[in-house]
This record gives sequence, C-alpha cells and structure tokens, in this order.
Amino acid sequence: MRKLSQKAGPKIFRSEAQSLQSRYVFFAGLLALIIGVSIYFSYSDMRERYQNLYQNTKETSEFRKHILEMREQINSLVQGIDLVMLQPEYQEQVRLMFGANLTQIDLVLQRVLQYNLVRRYKLDKELEQLSNSLTDLEYITQRLIELRTNANQQYPSMAVSSSVMRPARNTVITILDTALREYHEEYDDNPQIEYHEAILNLKQLWTSTIAEYRLYLANRVGSFNEDQLFLQENNVNDYFEQVTLSAQRFMQFKDKFGFEGSELIPGVVEAIKQWGQGYEKVKEIHSSGDWRRDAEFMRVEVLPLLDRISSSLIEIDARVESANNNLIDSFGSIGKWQNTQLVIIAAVFIFYALVTFIFLRVLMFRPLSVLSNAIRSDELTERADDLRKLGRAKEINTLVEAFLSMHGQVIKRQEELTHHALHDALTGLPNRKLLMERLHHDIEISDRLSSPMAFLMLDLNGFKYVNDTLGHQIGDQLLIQVGQRLQKLLREADTIARLGGDEFSIILPEVAEDNAALVADKINAALENEFKVNDAVLHVGTSIGIAIYPEDGNNVHDLMKHADIAMYKSKQEKKKYHFYHPDDDENTLQRLSLTSDLRNAISENTFDLYYQPQLDVNTRTLSGVEVLLRWNHPQAGFVPPEKIIEIAENAAMIDDLTLAIIKKATRDGEVIKQYYPDINLAINLSVHNLNNESFFTRLQHLVEYAAFDSQDLIFEITEGSMMADPERSIDMLDKLTELGIKISVDDFGTGFSSLAYLKKLPVSELKIDRSFVSEMLEDKNDEVIVQSTIDLGHNLGLAVVAEGVENEQMLDRLRELNCDICQGYFFSRPLPFDELCDWIAKLNHTSGDSLTA
Repeated sequence: MRKLSQKAGPKIFRSEAQSLQSRYVFFAGLLALIIGVSIYFSYSDMRERYQNLYQNTKETSEFRKHILEMREQINSLVQGIDLVMLQPEYQEQVRLMFGANLTQIDLVLQRVLQYNLVRRYKLDKELEQLSNSLTDLEYITQRLIELRTNANQQYPSMAVSSSVMRPARNTVITILDTALREYHEEYDDNPQIEYHEAILNLKQLWTSTIAEYRLYLANRVGSFNEDQLFLQENNVNDYFEQVTLSAQRFMQFKDKFGFEGSELIPGVVEAIKQWGQGYEKVKEIHSSGDWRRDAEFMRVEVLPLLDRISSSLIEIDARVESANNNLIDSFGSIGKWQNTQLVIIAAVFIFYALVTFIFLRVLMFRPLSVLSNAIRSDELTERADDLRKLGRAKEINTLVEAFLSMHGQVIKRQEELTHHALHDALTGLPNRKLLMERLHHDIEISDRLSSPMAFLMLDLNGFKYVNDTLGHQIGDQLLIQVGQRLQKLLREADTIARLGGDEFSIILPEVAEDNAALVADKINAALENEFKVNDAVLHVGTSIGIAIYPEDGNNVHDLMKHADIAMYKSKQEKKKYHFYHPDDDENTLQRLSLTSDLRNAISENTFDLYYQPQLDVNTRTLSGVEVLLRWNHPQAGFVPPEKIIEIAENAAMIDDLTLAIIKKATRDGEVIKQYYPDINLAINLSVHNLNNESFFTRLQHLVEYAAFDSQDLIFEITEGSMMADPERSIDMLDKLTELGIKISVDDFGTGFSSLAYLKKLPVSELKIDRSFVSEMLEDKNDEVIVQSTIDLGHNLGLAVVAEGVENEQMLDRLRELNCDICQGYFFSRPLPFDELCDWIAKLNHTSGDSLTA
C-alpha cells in the first residue's frame, strides 16, 4: 500500500486550513453579534414553545376523542356478542354490525396513526396489538356465532343422536314394519296371536322408549329441570331394559318370518344395542361439564380477548396522559433556564471560540483535507490503514470509518443490482435475460466441442387453480419450492431459470435426447410429490417441452420457440414430456386458425345447436330440452364441444359464445312454445361466465329485449365451477335468479361439493350425472347414490333430472325412486332443430305436420 506523503499532507493542510480559518473568524464575529440580537428574540422563542405546547395539548385531546370513539365501537361489539348469545336468530344482524363497527374502528386507527404523538410516545406497538386483538375478536366471534347457531356443535349429544341413534332407530322401525307386513301377508287367514302380539309389543315399547328419550333430550338442552331430567333418564333406562327383553323374546319367532324378514330380523338386537351405546354416550356427555360448549367458549376465548382489548385502551390512555403531564411540567423551567442560558452564552462564547479554533485546527482541519484528497483520488480502499491513523479525535475516526463503510456498501450495492438484473426476484433463479446469455454461451461451447445440448420448457399444471382459490401468496411459496426441487435435480453445469408466472426453463449442456428424457422423468417424479405450503397440501404436475441443439434449432430464438411449442403439445396431449417435431408447428398454426375461425363463427352465427329432449318420468310428456353446442369446421371437421369451450376461454371469447348460444336457442324456443308453452331451455354456463360481471350486464340486456320468457330458461352449472369461488358464485347466481332464470347443478355427485354451500345457492334443480344412472341397475352403490340424490333434492325442494337413461328398465326404476325428469338415448339422441320439431310432432301424434311447417 502506498504511504501518505509527509510533505504533501502539511501543504494540503495549510491550503485548506487557511480557507477554513478565515471563514471561522468571520462566523465567530458574526456569532457574537447574533448572541446580542438573540436576547431580543428570546421572548419570541418562548412564545413559540408555548404555542407548541398548545398544539400538543390539542392533538392529545383529539387523540383521546378517537380512543373514546373506538371504545364506544368496541362496547357495541360486546353488545352484539351478548345479543347473539341470548338470541342467536339475530346472527346476520350481528355480522353486519360487526363489519360496520370494525370498518369504523379501522378508519379511526388510520387517523390516529397520522398523529405525531404516536411516534413521540411510542404507541405504535400498542395500537398494532389493539388492531390484532380486534382482528382476533372478529374471527372468534364468527366461531361463536357458528357454535351458537349449530345445535350439533353447541350440544354434542345432538350429534350423537343424529349420527348413531337415529340410524339404529330407523333400522328397528323398518324391521318391525317389514315383520308386520309379512305377518299380514302370511297369517291373515290363520292368525298367530302370540307372534303378532310380540311384534306389536316390541314396536310399542320401542316407540315409548324413543318418546321418553326425546323428552329427556329436550329437557337437557331446553328447560334445564334437573329433577325432571333425573326422572326422565330413569324412564328411558326402564323402557330400554323392557325393549331389550322384548327383542330377545321377539327373536324366538324368527322362523315365522318370510324371506325378506328372515334377512332383516337378526339386525333388531344389534340395532337396539347400537342405540343403547349411543344413549350411554349421551348420558356421559350430559353428566359432564362439556354438554354445552358456547358458555365455555365465551369464558376461555371471548372474555380474555375482551380483557386484552380493554387493557390496551387503558394503557394507551395512561401513557398519553403521563407523557402530556411530563411535557407540561418541563415547560415550567423553560423561562428561568432561557434567561440563564443567554447570560452563559455571552460569557462562554469568547472562551469557546478560542479553544474551539485550536482544537479544530489540530484535530479536524488537517485530517479532513487529507481525507478529502483520498476521496477525490478514489484511493479509500488502498489507503484504508493510513486513513485510520489520521485523526486523534473520535469524530474523525468515525468519519473515516463511515466513508470506508459507505464505499464498501456502494460496491456491494452495485453487485446486488447486477444480481437483481439477472435473477428472478421471487425464486432467486436466473431470469430470462441471464438465461438467454447462458444459452448463447452454451451454444458456443456446444459448437466448439461438437456436442449436443437439450433445452427444456416447463409449465406447471393446476397452478392457476392454486392462485385463484388459495391466493397469490400461497402460489408464490409454491413456485419457490418448485424452484428448490428443480435445483436439487440438476448439475452445476446446468441452468434453471424462471421466465415468469409458472414457466421455467432448463439448459442441459452435453445432453442428448435419451438423457434429456431421463431428466424429464426425474423432474416429473419430483414435482408429483405433494407440496406443503403453510397448512395446505398441494399437488401439481408439469408439462415439459424439449428441444435438442442443433437438430431442433441452431440459435437461441429457434430453440426457445420450438421448446415452447413442444411444451404446449405435451399439455394438449396430457403427456409428461414431448420432444419437438416439425409437425408440431402445423398443430400450432391449426390452433391459431381454429381460434380465428371460431371468432368468425360466433360473429356470423354459423355454429350449430342440437337439442336433447327432457321428459317427465311419470307422464312421458316433454318438459324441456338441453341445448348442446356443435361446430363442423370446413377443414378440421367436427370439433368436440369441450375443445370449443377451451378455445373460447383461452381467447376470452366465452362470454360472446355463451350469449350467442342463448340468443339462437331462445329464437328456436319461441317456435317450440307454440305447441309446448311450458317448455324449458337448459343451457350450460362456463365458470368464466360466473366470474365476469360484464357477462351479467349483457345477459340482462338480452333477456329484457328477447321475446322468450326468462322464467323458462335454466342455466346448468357444474359443481366444480361453483366451488372454485363459492361466495362470488352465490352473488352471481342470485342476480341470475332475480332475472327469473332457474339454476340447475349439472353432473351432481361428481364434484364433491359442500352441502353447506348447496343450501345457500339459489338452485332449482339437481342433475344426476350419467355415470351413476347408467350403472345403477347392476351396481347397488350407484343406485344408493341416485336414490340419495333424489331424496336430497326433494328435501331441499328441488326438481331432480337423471341423465343417460338408455332403456325401459332404467326408466321404471327411476319412476320407483320418484325421479322427476329424465333424458337419454332411450327417448332421443341430441337432434338438430328441424329434426327436433319432427320428433315433437310425432310425440304429439300429429300426422305430417311438423313445428317448422
């Protein structure tokens, strides 16, 4: 390291010090004059200080008013909690009140945080703790409302009665009813009195047992009469013992049962035993302190949280009060000290000026001149040790270290900026710019070594669903984990980059086609394992496109384009990976051509609609038709409906396509209504329609000006589309029903939808998926699902439609199960409009006259 020049230093020092000395003498004289004048202005300074005190006091008063306002809002929240505990039927009003109050509190908090005294008195943490407690209060109150309004959660014994005892009760009643029916069929002409009395006696005892149990359960969850509760429990015990003995006597007559009864009768004792076990569990719950959970929840969760909120408000008020008192006390001594200060300044100034000049000359002026020269010559790093020895004052040493540190930070910042410019901010992987640089570099090496190279493009399957349902924060964490897994699979010579969204690229130097396939298999295997993000367990796959250098492209642009085409081919064919082939370019062009042609077909109304009749199960009269989309492309031929929908959704044409279908179908429907005034049109909606507010606005305009009555429109929506965003779907479906349109849940049973949401949806109809109907005659499980769906729909007041009816036996069985409407090839395949009109004419037994005539 080059040493400081001993001669240069003093020369520089004298040159620079002369200027500083002159300025110092000038400002010292000026300061003496200012001190005299400052006495005159001391009064003004005092006045300004008292003005500040006034402003601080005023600000404190306003702050306290806001705190008082928050306290009143919080008291309102507490009243809401008390109301829902006493009258749970007001839960919706309480929810609305909570939302309004918390919004108001949040606004007050935002205003409060603008005050200077928040920072001055260090109230940030207290206000943040108060905000967090209020957030927790909203969540806990929601849980309390759910607990208070759900009998099975509030009273655990109700859940046991529903899940354990009710099925056993129904089993016993079913068996006894079967026994009575078979008795009348077999022994009406030859009465068996003892056998008949055994059945009636057991049924009467069982009915009395159930009645006593209901009184006992109602007393426990309602009137709380402990004395009566004890007597009712004994009555249930007595009846149950009699039922058990009667059931054992009843078993003596098992040989007298018919075929069906002999199969069922062994289940009587087992069902009664199961009911008794459930009853013992209910007694155990009723005798414990856990029989009612809302009061315990209030004590353990709600009240402590309210105490914390109150404590936070008290602490904030106390700290503001204390700090304000200290501020007022401090101003009492300002006047005396200011007068003394002015006198001291005049006396000390002269001494201070002389002493300061000497010390500054030795300790500051000279070191500063040397340091400034080092900075101008950019020699901070090389001369760091010499610079540290310059000053004998702490301030100079600190200044030197600060300059050295700043210089190092500038260099580090430059390195960081370079890194950020070439790497993805989320995953830390190389970005597109660095990927292209390395791809250029690796192509040059491959050319020099005459070796192959593989380039992979990856796209995650199902990532958009994760983002839409769980949020972008979960999606970002998932992308980070994907990047980490991929890095572990690759060599140091390989490059992995994130191009944006859920797309990644990988460069594999000196890798041919067979080894590239092995790497793709490893990537698929690694990404098929589950990902854990916070509390969510996620599964994603990947579609991989592979291009080999130089066969599939001899430059960066061609390699990236061909790998991207291969990736799309992999996704389209649902393959784990796909190697680029020149024919794939034609498929890409065909996809673009289909998109353009579909846009023209929508604009020119050249697509076709087919109609499949829906008939009443009992009367076999026409009740409606399902509208089905068909498109016969001039070159590509028949395009499947699912592909049409995929193209329309990807090209943002799904709203235009759906509205065009509705317009064309309603015009055809007007013709059919001349003969069937009550006929319904069932039209499928896409999930994208539900998520687009502009779709509803355009639909509303179409419905208002159409001759077809909106009351006869049914929109079919799959379970999956509604469950993707239930709250938004409910809002959109409510708007549709306000237009008079009915809603049908299509493919019901295949989407595992939540019944909690189903009861909230404004649904008019359930449509059982054909996969259950087609196999129900051979598979009892499918028949149970069909029957359960029909019962569920009827219990909710909904009509039930069965798809896929292929023969008379299916129709008869659906009639026995009380299904309402059916459709399938047994009646008719989907028909063009003209053929549908002829089919309807035949159905009406009209000879030769069709609806289009």
